[in-house]
Amino acid sequence: GVIDAMANKLIASNWELKPVLDALLKSAHFYDDEVIGAQLKSPAELFCSLIREFNLTVPAYNPAEPVDTGKVDAMGYTVWQDNNPTHTYINIAMTNALGQDLLNPPNVKGWAGGHAWVNTGSYPTRKSLAFGSVMYPNIFNGSGRNAKGVVIGFDPMAWAKLIPNAETISSSELASALSEAVLAFDLGPLESETVRSILANGLPEVDYYLDGTNASHAAQVLATFPEFQLL
Repeated sequence: GVIDAMANKLIASNWELKPVLDALLKSAHFYDDEVIGAQLKSPAELFCSLIREFNLTVPAYNPAEPVDTGKVDAMGYTVWQDNNPTHTYINIAMTNALGQDLLNPPNVKGWAGGHAWVNTGSYPTRKSLAFGSVMYPNIFNGSGRNAKGVVIGFDPMAWAKLIPNAETISSSELASALSEAVLAFDLGPLESETVRSILANGLPEVDYYLDGTNASHAAQVLATFPEFQLL
């Protein structure tokens, strides 16, 4: 089987991992239906997939040291200017809300992963973070920016137009293409119709036209589907 082949490759390569990983990642088995969508996203993978799959924009990381503002808070501590408020916000969300403190695993084994990432407490939080804090930047004063300098940009029309001919294909075709681009596997008929109806603002195919507000709502729904939690 695949495991025996990889074991033989490891022995033949004098225990070098690179050739084994190269062979595995290029293998058709890596894309088996049994493999795709079989893992739950870690908090880091969840945020990275939100940014990548929905074409979000965040500021580039600024490596400069924090700046002393010359002010003190109510406790008498120096107030420092955060050079990367968006990155800080995302990191705090991953750490405090979802339980993954990057570069600080709980032990040498790392995080438990899998079903440990999703439970009755964390799943609603994941949905609310995706729907509100990331996919709906209007909570940041309508421009993707909040009072603390967090900037997360989302252009729903630009996202939808990543699909070729997005403005001319039918709402069902666009719904299917966006779902396929964002999710690990196909949606069922009820979920597919939900996305299509949102894109078309409830209109039938013949009266459909692509609209930024509807595209934004469709993105939010896709981000909160259970299927989006899977790799």
